[in-house]
Amino acid sequence: MSRLSVVAAAVLATAACGSSRRAAPPGDGGATAGNPRDGAAVAPADGGTAVVASPSRPALSADEVAALPGRILAAAGREGAYRVIVLDPAHPGPGRTLTPAGGSWFPAPTPVAMALHTIDAGDVHTEQLVRLGAGPDDATALGAASARVRAPTTTADGKVIVVESDARSFRDLYRIDPRTGAASRLTDDPAGNFEPSLSPDGKRVAFTSSRDGDAEIYVMDLGGGHLQRLTAFHRDDWGAAWSPDGAWIAFVSDREGGPRIFLVHPDGTGARHLHDGDAAGEELAPTWSPDGRRVAYTVSTRDGASEVWIADVAAATATRLSAPGARDEAPAWSPDGAHLVYASTRDRRIDLWIARADGTAESRLTDTPEEEWIPRWLTGAP
Repeated sequence: MSRLSVVAAAVLATAACGSSRRAAPPGDGGATAGNPRDGAAVAPADGGTAVVASPSRPALSADEVAALPGRILAAAGREGAYRVIVLDPAHPGPGRTLTPAGGSWFPAPTPVAMALHTIDAGDVHTEQLVRLGAGPDDATALGAASARVRAPTTTADGKVIVVESDARSFRDLYRIDPRTGAASRLTDDPAGNFEPSLSPDGKRVAFTSSRDGDAEIYVMDLGGGHLQRLTAFHRDDWGAAWSPDGAWIAFVSDREGGPRIFLVHPDGTGARHLHDGDAAGEELAPTWSPDGRRVAYTVSTRDGASEVWIADVAAATATRLSAPGARDEAPAWSPDGAHLVYASTRDRRIDLWIARADGTAESRLTDTPEEEWIPRWLTGAP
């Protein structure tokens, strides 16, 4: 597995659980070389950042680039010293740094601008959830720092925040007050509770727990009541992601051998594969489109590559979005659902690419000596 997969999973989304799944430390793994760079500029470079064409597909047009909405957060830097930058996809140029110096910073998988700050001082490792502002001086800590603070989830307005932390136990879920930063414990089980995903209305939370011997998906009210187990296959189920309309929860399961994405209703009924085709490899990290009709995800193939795929939920069909042969991972939808941004190692380092959701065109967004990865496409940003 590449460094993209390992760190994005371990630091930001997947603190794996159960006897066969434990959180990997940030920085494990290593990215491998992709294909040599071969593209033509579409938008002018500004300080080392440009939109350039893929060698295998047409580029996004200049007008299309200029109309791209929102802002993109990403981790930028080198291993052990990443910062969070904000990029304007419609005006390619150098990213603006949002985080202070020191440690490494990774954008959180939330609809509002947040980051996870990791610090290693000798043998002591700490992680902290931080709300981002307009610049490095505006970052505000949320909740207590601990050895593990992971998988933050928020409502669209950021008024409800839940994280996974080992502050008082092996791993439990905590609600963070966005005004004061105070934390309220939601779960208390020695086997561990992981990877919270808030329902769109902020009233319920889906999560993974090992309380019954293996990793399963559960749902409970935000206050901790009305706990319901959704999966019971005595294999590992993890990575719950609530659909925007609240009708489905996507999750990853190894019940059939390798990891594959499934869907289930929040009441535990209607469990099915995300798509009806054979899996092209290990399916990971489901990410819903804003309208809830599609799910983007990463497929890790047997030859060591990884690809971005998109599934149509109603049709139960899946289509490969990214070109084969590289490591294309961590897709994030544009606010209007027309494009995705993802990280790729096709040019022997990690850069960001933007593709149409129908796969008909793609362009490189970043092209610097640094690594840019873990993109988050927000409606607005500081």
